[in-house]
Amino acid sequence: MPSTVRMLAALLSFCTSASFYTAFVMVALWLWKELTMGIYRGKERLDGKLVVITGANCGIGLETARDLAKRGALIIVGCRSRQRGEAAVKEIISTSGNSKVEMVELDLLSLASVRRFAQAVAARPEPLSLLINNAGMADGNGANTWAVGKTHLSDDGLEITSQCNHLSHFLLTNLLRDKLAEAGNARVINVSSFAAWHGKIDLNNVNYESDSSPAALQRNYHNSKLMNVMFSQEIGRRWAHLGITSYSNHPGLVRTEVFRHFTSAIQNMILAYNYLTGKDMWQGAQTTIFLALQPGLEKESGGYFADCRNYNFLLSRDQTDPDVASGLWERSAKLVKMDM
Repeated sequence: MPSTVRMLAALLSFCTSASFYTAFVMVALWLWKELTMGIYRGKERLDGKLVVITGANCGIGLETARDLAKRGALIIVGCRSRQRGEAAVKEIISTSGNSKVEMVELDLLSLASVRRFAQAVAARPEPLSLLINNAGMADGNGANTWAVGKTHLSDDGLEITSQCNHLSHFLLTNLLRDKLAEAGNARVINVSSFAAWHGKIDLNNVNYESDSSPAALQRNYHNSKLMNVMFSQEIGRRWAHLGITSYSNHPGLVRTEVFRHFTSAIQNMILAYNYLTGKDMWQGAQTTIFLALQPGLEKESGGYFADCRNYNFLLSRDQTDPDVASGLWERSAKLVKMDM
């Protein structure tokens, strides 16, 4: 009997301790994440439809490509590394049973590469039904560039994170406009992030030309992700008459390579937190798949989504200002020399 009393006392002590409450909160967070996570269950097919996905050699891009290939789509994977891209193509084919998957080189830090990629896609006989601008990067607060005395600009003279995440996708999408219009009901999906909520667009500093201080450059990822959101909004306004709709999304805190430019300590902290509240790559791809396939989304063109639901309510008035989105479009066109 005394031993039972001691056990009950120890259990009571634990249940009133900080450790218990910490564990309870952690389990509650994990359960909430698992139970509210959007998973797309639709059975739609894409047989014979052409789909382009950037950055599909790993992460949520690879999972998205795998799912759409299983649905019969013709997949073009845009990747910077031919070796990794070809390995991804083999994996997609082997796991989907669809052999109509190919890789075309695409370096988003080279506008010339973007133009070559667009030409290769435009040469295909099929109309382009889906363009998924998935590739992206976070520079880890300039860990390998401006914070260590190197330039923050690419060889094109563009801020690196903004070029990779927005400007090159802006150019690519515009170069493929006519190819998208051929489909009659094409969709453009810009994979953004919750970080967009913390972004702010300064039309006089889109390329950090008027302020390239560390304080300004620390916001480059957040700002570029907001650019994704506002780019989708503006496509919805400008190209609706062409039968082209566009959407942006927050895939979640996903265990991908996007944090590879951060220090090891920060990567480990993010990874630990990610296992608690984040997603694996298959889970992270679900909202993109939803936006690619869900019937009847046309009326929500320009919307911002997460967990297979519309999350426009998260955006401020400035982040949905059509004048800012239009101004961003015009500034982006000049930066990428779209008419040249």
